[in-house]
Amino acid sequence: MNHGVSGLADFAALLTSLRVDECLTYGVPPRQSLKLVTQAKWLQMGQPDDRVARTKSAFSFAAGQPGVLMLDVDAPKDGSAPLDRDTLVAAVRAARSGLADARMLWLPSSSSFIYDGDDEMNGLRGQRLYLCVRDAGDIERAGAALAERT
Repeated sequence: MNHGVSGLADFAALLTSLRVDECLTYGVPPRQSLKLVTQAKWLQMGQPDDRVARTKSAFSFAAGQPGVLMLDVDAPKDGSAPLDRDTLVAAVRAARSGLADARMLWLPSSSSFIYDGDDEMNGLRGQRLYLCVRDAGDIERAGAALAERT
């Protein structure tokens, strides 16, 4: 389903309204009205036409259309503490001069701030930064270039 958000505020509202059984994809599926499954499940089901695997190869970015660039920043694999939000945003801004004044939305990933009742099982781990872009067709190239500089 295309939610047609008009900016980061709408996008933030959409993200925070998702139920636990919902997710977003950052790309265009090969056909409309598909159910999303894991790649293992899709293969197990015999690659049915009414389903699509949630893989990079199953989606594309619409050239010439606005979109959302999602930067997924995982916790360091060496066990060290992740960058805090402000340090991460500053690093991304410093990587490209064009991002110095860009509006960004920051949210912790679903692996962060896990609680068992009142007990915090883990704090900040993964993080996501979202930026609106004019040409979604350039997201993959821009994301790769940005990752090289940070």
